[in-house]
Amino acid sequence: MPPLRDSQRRCSKAHASAAYARKKWLRQHRAAASPTRPRPRPWPALPKYTPRRRDARKPIAQVEKRGDIRHDAGLPSKTCRNCGARNYACLSYTKDPERFWCCDGGSTVLPPLGDYPELLKALLTETSLTNSGGVKRSSRSEAFHSMIRQYNNAFAFTSLGVSFDERMLRATEGVYTFRIHGALYHRMGPLEAAPGERPGWAQLYLYDSRDERLNLRIDCYDGLDPNILGDLQDVLEHCNPYMQFYINNSQRLRNDSNLTISLRIIDPAEHGKDPRRYNRPTTNEVAAIIPIGGASTYVRDITLKRRSDGQFQTILHTSSKYLPLMYPLLFPNGEDGWFPNIPMAGQNVWPSQRVLSQSSGVELDDANEASGASQARFRVTRPAWHWFYLADRPGQFNAILHAGRLLHQFVVDGWASSEENMLSWCKQNQAELRADLYCGLADALSSDNGLQDAAQFGKRVILPSSYIGSPRHMQQEYQDSLAVARRYSPPDIFLTFTCNPKWKEILAQLRPGETPNDRPDIVVKVFKIKLDALLDDLTKRCIMGKVVSWCYVVEFQKRGLPHAHILLTLDAADKIYSARHVDATCCAEIPDRDADPELYNIVVNNMIHGPCGEQYNPNAPCMQDGKCSKRFPKSFCEETIREEGKYPMYCRRDNKREVLKPCKRQDAPVPLNNCWVVPYNAYLLKRYNAHINVELSGSIKAIKYLYKYIYKGPDKAMTEVSINTDTINEVR
Repeated sequence: MPPLRDSQRRCSKAHASAAYARKKWLRQHRAAASPTRPRPRPWPALPKYTPRRRDARKPIAQVEKRGDIRHDAGLPSKTCRNCGARNYACLSYTKDPERFWCCDGGSTVLPPLGDYPELLKALLTETSLTNSGGVKRSSRSEAFHSMIRQYNNAFAFTSLGVSFDERMLRATEGVYTFRIHGALYHRMGPLEAAPGERPGWAQLYLYDSRDERLNLRIDCYDGLDPNILGDLQDVLEHCNPYMQFYINNSQRLRNDSNLTISLRIIDPAEHGKDPRRYNRPTTNEVAAIIPIGGASTYVRDITLKRRSDGQFQTILHTSSKYLPLMYPLLFPNGEDGWFPNIPMAGQNVWPSQRVLSQSSGVELDDANEASGASQARFRVTRPAWHWFYLADRPGQFNAILHAGRLLHQFVVDGWASSEENMLSWCKQNQAELRADLYCGLADALSSDNGLQDAAQFGKRVILPSSYIGSPRHMQQEYQDSLAVARRYSPPDIFLTFTCNPKWKEILAQLRPGETPNDRPDIVVKVFKIKLDALLDDLTKRCIMGKVVSWCYVVEFQKRGLPHAHILLTLDAADKIYSARHVDATCCAEIPDRDADPELYNIVVNNMIHGPCGEQYNPNAPCMQDGKCSKRFPKSFCEETIREEGKYPMYCRRDNKREVLKPCKRQDAPVPLNNCWVVPYNAYLLKRYNAHINVELSGSIKAIKYLYKYIYKGPDKAMTEVSINTDTINEVR
């Protein structure tokens, strides 16, 4: 008899163990007939499932026998010992599991926001009961949330200077997405509107009557509830110091059209005060009438003028008033936003210690992080400031996390400001970046413009590869990936993993009346945990086979959900050669509803494309020149065809299985068959319950396309600006 293999020995031991457990349970059950003996324990439950090698290429029923394969990210169970925020244990610092990013490992100690007005708190959190006994937002709160950005703009002092993606803001499908293009800045104009123009923003405060200001706001912003608007105006004018400053000085400006009044922002550290204590303004603290004495290196005046001089006043993004002037609903008491001289815990910041650019106010601590510098920080960076106030702390009401669509704008604003810091540092430190070592001719040839006009190339402002997302960074990553492919062979599997906003871990953390769209902070945290688990399954537990090289990129869909593109290169022993191996890895058919209802529901909800096309939806995102860019619907194919140098044609049999999907051009749902199924792996779908597209990259020609696809960088638009200059600025 030949000797047993290791796998056969393990199988024999498993059967023997199961048989022993059953015999033991039967002995206890028989003995339970006597009333003097204890009751038997229930039949032993299935053991905890642990992924094994090539589980994703085995029949799903065979794998499920070992336990429940579904991944569970759980709920945030760890409380930060420094700031009290709730966190996931797996999102702690690698070297210290007790330190979290909410307070930068205890380095960021900031005061809590002031007492939030009860009216605003009610508008954000008010709920009512449904007919079925559930909880939802009240009609007043729902109306406020749907127009919260407009309500905020009605009381904001500054306007948001940026190019909006209006198509995304007005989209009726998918999650709400706040998307911008180009640089973002806050602008403040004169307090007197030009002839023929409707007053707006801070110009509304020039009017003395309460009813007159309210009527102007109602006329400027359509769709707002006059009762809610009036209540908000009364509350904010009572507690917001900037509104009181504007209203108190409006009479002076009306009497003297040439008068100029300045709101002076003073650096507390210059006067020997701790900025963490002296950062909550009152009416007397923020108002100062010019003329002003000697200028300070930190002072940034906000000048109020009745008549325009033809220019808008831009509020510097390093100003502590940058956020409260733009978001009065989030900072109703006028609390300071981020500014450069906030010290870290245990540090004192004095004027002699500053590392602040005098010309543009660029904060160098943020820039050092972007450039890879290893200098010690002693001030709170802008990202750390946002991390602190975006953390959820039990027992503390955080209006920012309740703001819904305004939260989206606030997060985008903070990210754009942090990027502006880093870009400004790169622009002003070309010598440290050694920009003169870059080859001008080579950069010109590799740029998007090429050498169409040699007169365009002069002095270059270099954006280094250390800046994540820059063209050089993406090009470097692309070249590195090609070098890995040359060493380990081309990738075998192209996998796309998209966040599912209906994950139970997300829904369990929502407050009554909230939707996943209202809490992008929860969505991205759960996606991060799921993505890490998926990468561990693929690369460490080798569920697709042994992986010798891999790379991935995370980006956000145009619909607002994060997703990852992953390329895997398998070991020679686990490569996919035959059609039988393809069918074991990928499937492009609707599963049998009776045999596996769970898999059927996941495929129907996540893996059906469209419908798109002239017949169903000609305006679908995938439509280009009247055709689907993904080439759906596919053709029926009775068996998988794998040819050398081509993508495989997956098996799509005409087995009469159909699902109903809503269609824009037809009132009734339309039936869709296997031709509309996106290729998937049954094991991954049941484990992660999300859109996971699994494709096999069998063509040599496809390698460069795949690597360029995942390293394509952010979306771009082609424009032409005819300005003659000898300076080429990659920052802009």
